[in-house]
Amino acid sequence: STLGREGMDGKKEELSVPVSTLDKLQKGHWENADTKMHKDASKLLCKLLQCFIEETVQRSITAAEDDNEAIVDLHHLEKVAPQLLLDF
Repeated sequence: STLGREGMDGKKEELSVPVSTLDKLQKGHWENADTKMHKDASKLLCKLLQCFIEETVQRSITAAEDDNEAIVDLHHLEKVAPQLLLDF
C-alpha cells in the first residue's frame, strides 16, 4: 500500500520524497561539491527511500497495535528500527 492523504477533493494523494530533498541530503555528504548523480539514479534512490519510509510506518503501526495502542509513538519506531535496518 502507498502512503497518502486525502485531498480537499476527496481523492487520495500519494506522498513521495522530492528529488530536490534527496539532492540536498546527498550534497551535504559529498566531499567534492561538483559531484553529481544521474537523474535516473536520483529517481530510483527516491523510490527506495519511499519504500523504506512506508515499511517503517507499517511496522510502527503493527508495533502500536501489538501494544493495544491507537497512536504510533516514538517508542514504536525504536522497537522496529533494529530489524528494519537489518532487512534493508
